[in-house]
Amino acid sequence: MEGPVEQDRRPGRGGGSVSTVSERRCWQGLTRHREDVKALHLRELFAADPGRGERFVAEGAGLYLDYSKNQSETEPHHDSSTNALIRRYRATR
Repeated sequence: MEGPVEQDRRPGRGGGSVSTVSERRCWQGLTRHREDVKALHLRELFAADPGRGERFVAEGAGLYLDYSKNQSETEPHHDSSTNALIRRYRATR
C-alpha cells in the first residue's frame, strides 16, 4: 500500500489497514493538477480555444456533461486508479 496507513474501522472489514486518501499517488496527481491550473481564467481558455465548448463535452444515457467551464487546458481524462478513487469518494458523499 502507498503512504501512511490507518486501522480500517468499518464493520465487517476484519480490521485491516487502509491508506489515507490524500496520501495516494492518484490523489496527489489531482492535487498537482489543481495547483497547475488554479490561476487559469476561463475567459483566456475560451479565447485560446474557440472549439472548447464543443470538445469538452460528454453525452450518453440521457446526460449531457459540459466540462468546458472547468479550469483545465486538456480534455478530461483519468487513469483507472483515479477513476476508482473518484467513484469511492463520491460514494461516501
